[in-house]
Amino acid sequence: MDRIDEELLSDWSNVLKAAAHPVPLSILSVLVRAPKCVTGLHELIGVRQPGISQHLTVLKHAGLVDSQRRGASRCYFLPRPGMIRMLFDALESDHEPADDAEVSRRITEVMTERIESLRRARKREGSGNAS
Repeated sequence: MDRIDEELLSDWSNVLKAAAHPVPLSILSVLVRAPKCVTGLHELIGVRQPGISQHLTVLKHAGLVDSQRRGASRCYFLPRPGMIRMLFDALESDHEPADDAEVSRRITEVMTERIESLRRARKREGSGNAS
């Protein structure tokens, strides 16, 4: 088996840490169905808006959610809903070991792609600030 890049493992760890709590998992489970503003998330999840906002900041920093303004509201969406669906499928699955290997391979592939995309975006942002 090829050794996985330590930096990549660190990035994956940060992505998983961002979702490793019932509130962010609840947020992701709502957003996988449709974009929502903070007020809508508050109503659906039952957590106060400041708490929702804190978790959204962590999720956004990890690249799991993104946002846009709609009037006075900030609404959130999943830039890669397929990745979140696959994560939930893997968490809910009761596969045989062969299926687990396929799920693991697919998660590794998608997360590697997402982390590389985040790295490219950060690099572009960094080069934009240098001018």
